[in-house]
Amino acid sequence: MEHRAAGQGAAEQAARYAEQVQDLRARLEDLERRHRAWAAGAEGERLVGEVLDQLVPRGWRVLHDVHWPGRQRANIDHLAVGPGGVVVVDSKNWSGPVDVQADTVRAGGRSKAGELAGVRDAAAAVTAHLPPRRRTTVAGVLCLVQQEVPPRTVAGVTVVGRAHLADALTALPAVLSPAAVDATAAELHRLTSRRTPPTPTTADLARTRAATRELPARARSTARRPATRPATRPAVTGSVRRALARFLLAVVLLAVASAALPALVTSVAAAVTAGVAEHLPRPAAPEPAAPQPPAP
Repeated sequence: MEHRAAGQGAAEQAARYAEQVQDLRARLEDLERRHRAWAAGAEGERLVGEVLDQLVPRGWRVLHDVHWPGRQRANIDHLAVGPGGVVVVDSKNWSGPVDVQADTVRAGGRSKAGELAGVRDAAAAVTAHLPPRRRTTVAGVLCLVQQEVPPRTVAGVTVVGRAHLADALTALPAVLSPAAVDATAAELHRLTSRRTPPTPTTADLARTRAATRELPARARSTARRPATRPATRPAVTGSVRRALARFLLAVVLLAVASAALPALVTSVAAAVTAGVAEHLPRPAAPEPAAPQPPAP
């Protein structure tokens, strides 16, 4: 008979609840981290939006929090349209020092190459929906909310601190007239106010070309590995091949026989007739008639 200690059942139940509490606490910490990140992002977009809105009296048109053309759920933080062209602005409210290098950006010791690629993709998506004469006016900007960073081009993207953003945009060479600014802003507002189907962009083409350039290196690395036979359809066995050959031979012989059968039948019939005629008795030749006496 098993003897249980006093309170053992309650202790086991308490242990089960303790595990649930730990799981809930971990889930709560994860939700709190997500909340802080989204709240910081929202505050960063608000601060950058205030800077961009100050450009409106100087001939710029600004759109905030718009749909990313060609994507169902993604959005673009800001679109600024002005004399300097169309500028796609992505706000990043990163805390701590940010190291802007020649080919990448690092924050918290981690590379932010993915964020730079996101800005390029957003700019390419906007470019794909503009008329051809406007496509060269699009630029991508990654704006650092908390860091004082002068404008610097990194991997095709202008990285700039919030304090320098307005000056960086107004310093762009004029490429759009006031009428073109209004028309382009209106078209982008119409485009980004609703979701649009996917559209191939220059960024997609660049990724395709990069993958093509990587093929030789991948081929060399693949050559070092044991070759594996690709999956194919089951091979035809020898018995099946022989059966097919016999079937085809029979078809050919049948066709030849069908073509030669009438002549063969005629020849056989003639031969049989001739053979039978040789064995039949021949009729006797008629006797000559007796001469008649002359008339008196």
